[in-house]
Amino acid sequence: MKIDENVIRNIVSEVLSNRKLRNEIFGLGKKKDVNRSRINKRVTCKDGFSMSVQANSGAYCEPRIDNAKAYTHVEVGSLSDSEPLLEPYEEDYTNDAGPSVFAYVPVQIIAQVIANHGGMISGEVPPGVPKK
Repeated sequence: MKIDENVIRNIVSEVLSNRKLRNEIFGLGKKKDVNRSRINKRVTCKDGFSMSVQANSGAYCEPRIDNAKAYTHVEVGSLSDSEPLLEPYEEDYTNDAGPSVFAYVPVQIIAQVIANHGGMISGEVPPGVPKK
């Protein structure tokens, strides 16, 4: 079965001229999920050590979804200083001179790092990171 080019042109023209239909087909005008890929505030510890601790669908974490009730592993980056407990989780970017990313770090390690630096005085950690 061959479709007439004029029929296709008419259908395309109708879709493009009908705002409601166009928005429905292309998903335009829909509200975005404001909680999607939420970025946590940087963690600062009592001794001045700081780091970014993230968990969402775009991060190296488990589960790798947005808005989980609890995460078992998180992504860490932007350390203010080296941290030996995180070294085993460092991603190897041999061609990248940028800051290190620590992937799939168990939440118990995050709690230990925070405790070793005197506790968290500001910032946020994802759900599932033990609060000591």
